[in-house]
Amino acid sequence: MRLDDLLNVSALDLTLHSGKGDATFQTVRNVGRVRHRAWLNEGDLRLGEVPLEPTHLFNPTPSAIGYALTPKHRSLPPKMLEKASTLNIALFTVPPHVNLAKVEEAALRLLAQENLERLEIGSSLQSYLLDALESSKPERDLLERLAILTNGSFALLTPWGSLLARSGARGWRHSEGSLEFLPEGHLQRSDGDFLVFRIEQSGRLRSVLVAQEVDLAWLPLLELARNVLRLAAAQREVEVQRLGSNKSLLLSEWLSSDASAGLRERVKEVGLEGSYLVAVLGLNHKQKKQRYVLLERLQQAGDEFFETLGLPMLSTLRGEEVVWVFSGSDPDTQLRPLLKALQNVTDEPF
Repeated sequence: MRLDDLLNVSALDLTLHSGKGDATFQTVRNVGRVRHRAWLNEGDLRLGEVPLEPTHLFNPTPSAIGYALTPKHRSLPPKMLEKASTLNIALFTVPPHVNLAKVEEAALRLLAQENLERLEIGSSLQSYLLDALESSKPERDLLERLAILTNGSFALLTPWGSLLARSGARGWRHSEGSLEFLPEGHLQRSDGDFLVFRIEQSGRLRSVLVAQEVDLAWLPLLELARNVLRLAAAQREVEVQRLGSNKSLLLSEWLSSDASAGLRERVKEVGLEGSYLVAVLGLNHKQKKQRYVLLERLQQAGDEFFETLGLPMLSTLRGEEVVWVFSGSDPDTQLRPLLKALQNVTDEPF
């Protein structure tokens, strides 16, 4: 796609400062997003805005850079213009009255129009990956489909370090679980090359996809898989919320002094039989309203933790505490990952 086509969109009011309009780009990357910064390449149209360190804008050298100005920063930094001219990069500015998202949308629309035939192929692959959401275990099904398409090996890790799903010929060693703490991108380590994709949804980390023995040429497919995993996380969140009300009522009744007949049988129907553990969470947040909102978020995160692992559980918000009752008999082993899952939601002490 030629940059001229984007510069000629009159509604955007873009101004070219260096380079030529015949520069071509194959991808659009907003360097303000971590998931975009990890996969920068030479064919980018790279978008950024004030204030921003220029490192991600120029390294590796892109085809073109779009720099958004603001009411407080209405001119292009001289050093940026000098560097773009030296590297022969097409550099244009986005005026303060134009939202950078509009420029990104226009560039993507032009790319889509130029690549309709490729999009037809892409839609088939997208449908193939999206069909995994109909499975009872969508993450496992998706990773198996990725292995079929790429011949690579994949692992999906939870934020607390558990292995959620895997596929492919290469096994997954327990020691490699530390990868859930590593940043997104291409990692070269003594034990091999890894492509790491952090799956975030509703403002928090839900899982980490790790690919092995997969060439970078598969990046578009893996980014598509990331979106499917985000949908799977949202799907699980909705399911947890749907079941949460009934479970909360059941646990509240269990904890009360006037439980009705048949409670034991109804608790068994949830799957709580034999040994079980009780976890109680409290906050010291000064503002009562914010404390209650945060308690709800932590309860939901804990509920999703148990749902992800398939552990029978009941939970309720009781006064200013969250109470979970769940199957188990080893507090040290089972509470440690729960704590990690909850710490993924907030930096507030609890």
